[in-house]
Formats: sequence, C-alpha cells, structure tokens
Amino acid sequence: MPLKTRRNSETVREIVVQLKQEFKVSEGISKTIKDEFYLECSGCGEKLAHIVVTELIETETPVQALCPFCGDKSYVKQVKGLFNIGCTEKTKLANFSEKVINKEIVNIIELEKA
Repeated sequence: MPLKTRRNSETVREIVVQLKQEFKVSEGISKTIKDEFYLECSGCGEKLAHIVVTELIETETPVQALCPFCGDKSYVKQVKGLFNIGCTEKTKLANFSEKVINKEIVNIIELEKA
C-alpha cells in the first residue's frame, strides 16, 4: 500500500515527483527558497539530505535521514512549511517511509551512497 501523507492523502512519491517537476528550472529558484539546511548524521557527521523550504506555512513535518555510511541516522528535525528533499554529492535518495518515534509520525528518508 502506498505511503500516505497528511496533505490531501497524496503519496510521498507523488509529492516528490511534483516537487521535482517544480524545480526543474534552476533560474529564479532562489526566489522560492525560504530556508534550507542539511540533515547530518548524528554518528559520523556526514551531510545526508538537503532540505529546501519553499513555502512558509504553520504545518510542521518531522523528518529524519538514515546514514548509508555508518548505519546511524540524523536527529529528528521539525521542518516548518512545504519543502523539497534533495541528496548531496555523496548520497542518493532510495526510499521514503514513516515511523512512529515518541508517539509522533516521523518521515524517514532512506539514502544510498552515490
């Protein structure tokens, strides 16, 4: 069964495809970036995923990235707003899933070595 998000019951894959299409044009992209940061591994410190907030709204989404280098993970980060998930030069996106951590649904970003 496809993974559902809280946003209009879209699957995570549908959202990722839509966001990838929105960001195909690189010119003028800085106008849509409200915030950006990397999820870093809490074990080895490697940058795992690039998070780009494109619209500021009150909704917060907890995200966490799994490290393909040491097997550890990033800390859970609350992302406020609509955002894109990207990889780094050393990682590539493998899968998305959800996991309950401390009674909260957390979006898990699974990565592979690039």
